[in-house]
Amino acid sequence: MKILKSSSSLVLVACALALVGCGDQRTVTFTVNDKERGSSASGDPTLIYTDKGVFKNVDDMWNDKHNSSDVYGQLTRGHKYECTVVGKRNRGWSTYPNILEC
Repeated sequence: MKILKSSSSLVLVACALALVGCGDQRTVTFTVNDKERGSSASGDPTLIYTDKGVFKNVDDMWNDKHNSSDVYGQLTRGHKYECTVVGKRNRGWSTYPNILEC
């Protein structure tokens, strides 16, 4: 019984890490088409619309990111950026890759 509980716990941890995008960092070069400030009160993320898809820009304790407001301010419509992102787009869960730094 203990083995089953341990296995279940490991599966849950792996699923949680997959949802937050730990370990899935990559570099993406994109041009900003538009950006939309989310509301922390309603839980809506700040979204960055690009020629390579939609990204969110939120603080992320798992990846030690605490400067989403600064990143939002530096991104300008029509400009090209090379950014480190983490996570994947999942339409079913309505999740987006998060911009960690540009």
